[in-house]
Amino acid sequence: MINSLVLNNYNLVSGIFLLTFLSFLLFFAYRFYQTERHTLSLLLIFLFGFICRIFVSLFPNLHSWDERFHALAAKNISACYPFPFLYKNHFIVWNTNDWMLEKVWVHKPPMLSYIISASISVLGNTAFAVRFPTILISSFLVVVIYAIAFELFKNRFVAIVSAFLLAINGFIIELSGGLLPTDHYDVFLMCFSTIAIYFLIRNINKRKVWNYIYAGLFIALAFNTKLFTSLFIFYVLLFIDLVVSKLSVGNSIKNLGVTLAVFLAITLPSTYLTQLYSSGAFLGSFYELLNHATKVYDQGGAWYFYLDKIRINYGEGIYIYLIAALVYFFYNRKDTRFLLILSWIVIPILIFSLSETKMPGYILISSPAILILYGFIASWLRDNYKDRFFNWFIIITIFVLPLRYTLERVKPFTNYTKMYKDHRIYLEGLKKLDEKSIVVNDQRSIETMYFSNATSYNYYASSKEVDSLKKQGFSVYEVLIGDKFIIKQY
Repeated sequence: MINSLVLNNYNLVSGIFLLTFLSFLLFFAYRFYQTERHTLSLLLIFLFGFICRIFVSLFPNLHSWDERFHALAAKNISACYPFPFLYKNHFIVWNTNDWMLEKVWVHKPPMLSYIISASISVLGNTAFAVRFPTILISSFLVVVIYAIAFELFKNRFVAIVSAFLLAINGFIIELSGGLLPTDHYDVFLMCFSTIAIYFLIRNINKRKVWNYIYAGLFIALAFNTKLFTSLFIFYVLLFIDLVVSKLSVGNSIKNLGVTLAVFLAITLPSTYLTQLYSSGAFLGSFYELLNHATKVYDQGGAWYFYLDKIRINYGEGIYIYLIAALVYFFYNRKDTRFLLILSWIVIPILIFSLSETKMPGYILISSPAILILYGFIASWLRDNYKDRFFNWFIIITIFVLPLRYTLERVKPFTNYTKMYKDHRIYLEGLKKLDEKSIVVNDQRSIETMYFSNATSYNYYASSKEVDSLKKQGFSVYEVLIGDKFIIKQY
């Protein structure tokens, strides 16, 4: 009773301290913006987003979907196994059609596995080490979206609001912490794609061939993160050159050729090596991804699935802002820069709406454009409708509702103390395991293998298999209570 009271008070105090500190960051970010110290304002917004991402990443355990699989595949990369593996070896009969029991892990390209593996080698075998690269790059994106918005519209208000909304977006914060399916892969895909688009947008105002080379590099990185979605950026390149910059078809094709050459120079060798080292399994992942268009994997939905989800992930005001965007474009049809933002939102949503499998993270590539649209329309309303109603509308939809949603996702009063206490009990149970240990009936089998050197399965072994393993010198354990990892040895 007393311990519970102490813990609750500790959570209350730490939560209040976190909220107070974040409030100070936002207050001074606003004050710096008012006094035109925009760099300092952006820095404090960046810190706000970084701290929120750190806080939601403090869970000591690995999350079920899809984080624990990505973590184990990254951990198993070593000098002996220079490729992502779930199971290095199988010691009991396993279902070859069960993707959760596969050996070589190439459902997605292995590049992010190497990044996570490097983080694990520096920070140790912890859950936080898996999340840290995503925390860094999604925080850095706050700066990138600011730069994109300012390059496009030369408006500090649009740029700072876009950066603010990305920093506090609860959906992106949760994905960065690995709490939602598709987690780190979709965040890296979004970040690499957005950086590529930034270099293409730079060419509107200052045309340099290096921008196309850098764009090709980051499109290749995006492709090596999650394949085909990254190809949308080639459309962005052509749209910017032909529609926004009004270049000739010949010049646009030349610029496309430069970007495509860099993209292929990186992607073809990496795809070939992945296919070679995966013994042909990588091309199977291509086929599986294409199957998502015609079959339901994990989650389906109606054609309006993403139109419905955007109010949850990007705020209830999104529909009003989209309608206002259409009104603005009706009267400003020559604003090709704004049309670029609209197409960046609409095209991915349309494409993924046609797919049978639907996941909220699939349209994450459109997130920067959605948040820039918020900033642009808010600026347009503020400048053209100087009315108290519109001022309050902007304050509520740009600041109040998004911040409320951030608090719901960040959960500042989370009881991490109890979680770490339970996790220590779990790790204590793993201490007796080594490379000669086989664990069965383990519902946390993937996590068990991440935090130990044992081989673990979520189903039972036959008595014949147990006897055979014991003769080979293995110790076989059955999990009795999963959370505390209470086990018995055969």
